[in-house]
Amino acid sequence: MDAKDLENHLKCLNNEVKDAVIKRTSWMDANMEKFAKFKVGDNIYDLDRCVKVGVVSELYRYWAGRNPEYDTSMNIEYRFKTGNLIDDNTSRQPLVRFGNEKQYLDELEYKFRQVKRTMENT
Repeated sequence: MDAKDLENHLKCLNNEVKDAVIKRTSWMDANMEKFAKFKVGDNIYDLDRCVKVGVVSELYRYWAGRNPEYDTSMNIEYRFKTGNLIDDNTSRQPLVRFGNEKQYLDELEYKFRQVKRTMENT
């Protein structure tokens, strides 16, 4: 093969990769809700602070809108509206444990039992 044939072969391979990435992105978009812990309209809570932080307004994948080649996992992030109708999101808060209402209530119950035990032992 000469250089021109090699370049054409590389071009074909690159087009196959591009087509595969488009196909993967389309599949991921279509199945994102199935992988999500929250749905649009769900309340979302900060489990460590035991507070409601907002209502989920959108599901997204961090890399989907940036570089589809890096969009390789169903790591779902969430945009949510706070009480002030300000948008916030989970991807900028990687250390926060977000949860749903059941997890929130379980966490409150757990913390209540801890406080009660502490009071009983003092």
